[in-house]
Amino acid sequence: MDFLNPNKKRANHIKLLIGYVLIAIAVALVTLILVFQSYGYDLDRKTGAIIQNGLLYVAAQPEPADIYLNGKQYKSLSDAKLVLPSDVYKIELKHDGYSPWSRTVSLAGGTIERVVYPFLFPSKLSAKEQKVYTAAPSFSTQSPDRRWILVQQPGQIGVFDEFDANDSTKPATTVTVPTSLWTASKQHSLKTLEWSTDNRHFLVQHDYDGGSEFVVIDRESPDQSYSVNKTFAVNPTKVSLRDKNYDQLYLFDQPSGKLNVANFKNKTTTPLLTGVLDYKTHSADLVLYATNDKATAGKTRIMIRDDSGSYLLREVTASTTYLLNLAQYSDHWYMAAGASNENAVFVYKDPLSTVKQNDSHTLPITALRVNNPQWLEFSANTQFLALESGPQFAVYDFENQHSFKYDLQIPLDGAAPHASWMDGHRLILNSQGKMVVVDYDGINLQTLSANQAGLLPMFDRQYKLLYTMAPSSTVGSQALSRTNLIVGQNN
Repeated sequence: MDFLNPNKKRANHIKLLIGYVLIAIAVALVTLILVFQSYGYDLDRKTGAIIQNGLLYVAAQPEPADIYLNGKQYKSLSDAKLVLPSDVYKIELKHDGYSPWSRTVSLAGGTIERVVYPFLFPSKLSAKEQKVYTAAPSFSTQSPDRRWILVQQPGQIGVFDEFDANDSTKPATTVTVPTSLWTASKQHSLKTLEWSTDNRHFLVQHDYDGGSEFVVIDRESPDQSYSVNKTFAVNPTKVSLRDKNYDQLYLFDQPSGKLNVANFKNKTTTPLLTGVLDYKTHSADLVLYATNDKATAGKTRIMIRDDSGSYLLREVTASTTYLLNLAQYSDHWYMAAGASNENAVFVYKDPLSTVKQNDSHTLPITALRVNNPQWLEFSANTQFLALESGPQFAVYDFENQHSFKYDLQIPLDGAAPHASWMDGHRLILNSQGKMVVVDYDGINLQTLSANQAGLLPMFDRQYKLLYTMAPSSTVGSQALSRTNLIVGQNN
């Protein structure tokens, strides 16, 4: 009966204590190993040296691709999670029938890099004609959900062909806007200003001999479209949708500097601001605007207005062109403002909380600089902000807090003087009659299919089909053409 023997009882307690200590040491060692592994530390099986790994996520569209690291093929296709020693890697993505994609990534130990945005375009593009036009259409537009494409019939100011980008087998339907909404003229041109989030209504500017006017088009019920000028008895310089609602508008008269809010339902206008030189809005009440009211001589004040009042963001040099934009990304507000003759745009993060404090000084998080900039736009996912002057770009990445500046060194077509965002990571532009696509950081530039200058290329919802306006196989004609971006599938 060992449990009655004091010596044996003591020995058992010592053994038990030693066991607990050994278990504690083992748990501590395992925990320490897991902590080091969580920071990327590992043991090089060849040299025995301790190394620190990083984590690299790689993906590709529209199909998985072979991954090459510094020229050597990796064991798996994208989408993949790669645990790699800290180093500089040249990543190449390749797939038969597609143009390769590459970029260099500096992977630090204990960090995570995501290269999940690459898009591989077919190396040979084969287009089919969706519809042939005897003359080149001068206007096309696409709904925000990328389903509906409208093409103006040549010579018909308010008549459009509507295509369903999700079903290329469907014939076009005709959308006819009442002629009473348009001012008669020998010369006409239309420009899309903004779509409502309902994917049904869109605002256009109609330029004609001697003036311009604004019309909200209802593509589902075109007879319900309305003329902004005639409805509110105004002749505004600029019009925009309020919070993307087709029946709520901002009306700006540049000569008087007045910015009003208009309500289509009750046909009323309400004064909002005076002394305005230019503006940009977001949501229902947030306005970023330029004004010379109370400005220092030779300067212009950039103001932020919300439902509680107007607040000074900064002063810029007085100019004929101001660049203003604002967007929300990852629960933060980013605002950008500058003047073209300053060759810079200043970018701020959540500035309202600072400018609302009296006598506070707000510092920008960065400045984007190009010579004589003319275009400023957030990407579709608002992660990037691009400033452009011809082929010169400056781009800021809000996720990684990194700037890029580059010159594409290609001519831009005169009818399309600036780029546009294709999606959240790529820019598209027209050069010498062809569509050009480039990543946000200026790499992987590719010249794709022919595209009529002044008309943006369009895509279906999954980016599997590309729609462009290009010369038809019928001599002297133009065609809306579609190109399948997945190799081996029919258009």
